[in-house]
Amino acid sequence: MRLPKGWAIPAGLFTLVILGGGTTFALAGSSSAVCEGQNLTFSAEGGAPGVTSNQFPVGTQLRITNLDNNKSTTVPVVGVSGSCALLNAAAMDQVREPGKNVIRRNRVEKVSGPAAAPAAPAAPAASGREVCQGQALTFSADGGAPGVTSNQFPVGTTLRITNLDNNKSTTVPVTGVSGSCALLNSAAMEQVREPGKNLIRRNRVELVSGKPAAPPVPQSSPAGGQVVCAGSTVTLSGEGGAPAASSNQFPAGTKLRITNLDNNKSTTVSVTGVSGSCALLNNAAFEQVREPRKFLIRRARIEKVG
Repeated sequence: MRLPKGWAIPAGLFTLVILGGGTTFALAGSSSAVCEGQNLTFSAEGGAPGVTSNQFPVGTQLRITNLDNNKSTTVPVVGVSGSCALLNAAAMDQVREPGKNVIRRNRVEKVSGPAAAPAAPAAPAASGREVCQGQALTFSADGGAPGVTSNQFPVGTTLRITNLDNNKSTTVPVTGVSGSCALLNSAAMEQVREPGKNLIRRNRVELVSGKPAAPPVPQSSPAGGQVVCAGSTVTLSGEGGAPAASSNQFPAGTKLRITNLDNNKSTTVSVTGVSGSCALLNNAAFEQVREPRKFLIRRARIEKVG
């Protein structure tokens, strides 16, 4: 593009916006765009507005802009997660559109702080063989004495769970099968959790006694589809429209059958966009398979059927 003589573009005021899903690229002032191409969601954790990240250390300031409503918030990185920028509940409320749990068109800018660095590895295990590396831990809300369920370890195996954010530990038996390497029940979670948090992102899981880890047992597919994403949980995006799913593994047009194994309800939907999950259902699809008042399907079967 040729500018008339005497014209110039002032430094720091150039902005390039690419419409479509994911983060846009922008340069404004002293900030730099990061997390390009990633949808944003939230952790449901409480506290003052903040984000967790797998790229930026605690104390980094990030500016989050929802390009669908032009709302922005500048928040600090307060911990580690599996995302470039995972908002907590308060931060999400500052920029969300009503009823939506994912921000597909967004801009994330690094305002201040150290350069991006890879996530720090977990501290070495004091004893026992470390297992389930890189997996966040949550809980099932099941009652009873402290215990865990697992898709890798048989009943009777003993695991030591350590929350590296508060150094609390518990040693518990495997009492059943779940879709996770180590899914704590309520009593076990209470022994290691931080107040108000339902997820332990920085953890160490050690095999104290019992049989070695075995590969997850393949789920059967009675309807003839190809079982994919074994062990994945399924939640909803808060988006409207006809029943559909978004995915980080399957392109638009792929047909997925989602079965809630707790009530045996199924729905077959098309992938219509990109998300951070193997299968993130919109509201209409989730209503077809949900249990009343539950927002997460822990025991799911996901099949690729077309």
